[in-house]
Amino acid sequence: MLRALTADPDLPRAQTLAVWRAALGTAESVGTARTCLLQLAMLGALTTDDLARFTERANRDDEDRILFTARNIAGAGDIATAITMLQEQRSPAARES
Repeated sequence: MLRALTADPDLPRAQTLAVWRAALGTAESVGTARTCLLQLAMLGALTTDDLARFTERANRDDEDRILFTARNIAGAGDIATAITMLQEQRSPAARES
């Protein structure tokens, strides 16, 4: 996790993804797992497998799945779809996002 957090912000995208994927693979706490999932989503690189495999470790629920998915869609460049997805939600977290 420390390696990912302190990685050079100018690393090529593939290397940035690699350090966050490595951190996710070794995440032992809820906070660490959620941070890794968030970083991958912000890069538009979160997969459905990531969400399925780390549900329990990240203490993730259905609302989180929608939030992470919308952030991933936005990270991939489709802001309009992400906003539409979040507007349909009633949770304060979705509204804030």
